[in-house]
Amino acid sequence: MRFLAHSASIDFQVEKATRSNPSTQYSLAPHILHTSIFANMARISMREFMRRQRSTTPPVLKADLSGKVVIVTGANVGLGFEAVKHFARMNPAKIVIACRSQAKGEAALANLKRETGYTRGELRLLDLSDFQSVIRFVEKFEAENERLDILVNNAGIHNFQYEALPTGVEATVQVNHLSTSLLCIRMLSLMHKTATEFNTRPRIVIVTSGTHYNLDMPPAVVQSPRMFDKLSEPQYCANKSVMAERYNLTKLINVFFTRALAAHLPADSPIIVNSANPGFCYSELRRTAPAMLGAFLHLMEYMMARTTEEGSRQYIWAALAGEAGDATPVDKLRGAFVSECRVTEPSSYIFTKEGEDCQRRIWDETIEILRSADPKVSDILKSELDKAQ
Repeated sequence: MRFLAHSASIDFQVEKATRSNPSTQYSLAPHILHTSIFANMARISMREFMRRQRSTTPPVLKADLSGKVVIVTGANVGLGFEAVKHFARMNPAKIVIACRSQAKGEAALANLKRETGYTRGELRLLDLSDFQSVIRFVEKFEAENERLDILVNNAGIHNFQYEALPTGVEATVQVNHLSTSLLCIRMLSLMHKTATEFNTRPRIVIVTSGTHYNLDMPPAVVQSPRMFDKLSEPQYCANKSVMAERYNLTKLINVFFTRALAAHLPADSPIIVNSANPGFCYSELRRTAPAMLGAFLHLMEYMMARTTEEGSRQYIWAALAGEAGDATPVDKLRGAFVSECRVTEPSSYIFTKEGEDCQRRIWDETIEILRSADPKVSDILKSELDKAQ
């Protein structure tokens, strides 16, 4: 299982060349390649997508972060580390690099100091494959810090093979959605306290991807009594096409959850929650892909990928827009999908009757799972979310 920063807004969905033969290898035949821009829900053509990829990315948004505290998960490499460098140049009181590896985290801190001169970086270990690691991370952070202003949920994985965790949950679902959601909810109380005591508007940014345009919730999942049970079912996940699109599906779930969390917060909540799409960037993604797909993605990176620095600007925009001297109304960012350094409409599937039902079910099932994993979730929901919901 490889942890990586989310990076692709274009996905080449690998399907079986012959569905009737379970042993059929992945095929990259052009007629079964689908990208987010070719999907039924898409809003731009391939030409427009390539134009955007090759166009100049807007400059990074800048603000004075003096006194503020920032956490970026999966921040030891790639997009997360580039975001940390951008934040560091804005003089926050503290930046926390949250990652699984002590050695890699320490190397990232050294690189941060060398490249920016920033010396208030801090490493904290966080393993999103384990709810208990999330709980320990939050409780230690709360005990040692009086505020949290920005939380960027960047860490994630892309597994092409089914991997069940000891809890029975499929790893990609656990890391990219469930543990990320737990981290967001557990940090709400501290962020609310921050807003009250320091008169600020804390931000939660959930990193998603344009790949969410590429698919609907699978019928088998929609028709299942419990969506997340189906998503972790070994027999269901044994289908290679299911796991080939699993990362994309978690990105769709991220968009749904972001919107649901924003909707459940009071309308006047000082906490702003949104999701951000970094675009199609250079990534470690191809290293875990089947050989042919990896080679194809390598070619696409060569042709049109953004740098990780350019992609990370989306995170910064989502975290600072409306309060960095720009004209963006802050309330427009509540539950928003950020792409191209602006608020963009997500997949139209999200606004269908089925999409609305899926969003409700994703919220309800996620909260049920998190309550079981962490008793404090119930108390936080009572104190921080809109009781009218």
